[in-house]
Amino acid sequence: MLEAPTGVSARGLGTGRTHAFVPIWVQKDFRRLDDLRGRGLLDHPGPPIRAYWFVGWVLERKITDKFMLGVELFHQTPNVIGAMESMGFSR
Repeated sequence: MLEAPTGVSARGLGTGRTHAFVPIWVQKDFRRLDDLRGRGLLDHPGPPIRAYWFVGWVLERKITDKFMLGVELFHQTPNVIGAMESMGFSR
């Protein structure tokens, strides 16, 4: 994915540079259970924003033909110089 610079960076609307996201995702289906895992590198040229990794895992369970329940875990390395790594989940 390429993100084109459409905002005016002097007004705080983006960085004024093109950014790239290169993900790799793998999915395995087990009848009523789906397992998705992946990672990607987001490339942000130039400070203060820097390139960072995003890693995720999703597990979904098919309850009925129209309803699935799932959980997602993710981790991101710092995207700004001096920032901390982040982890989280969603349901």
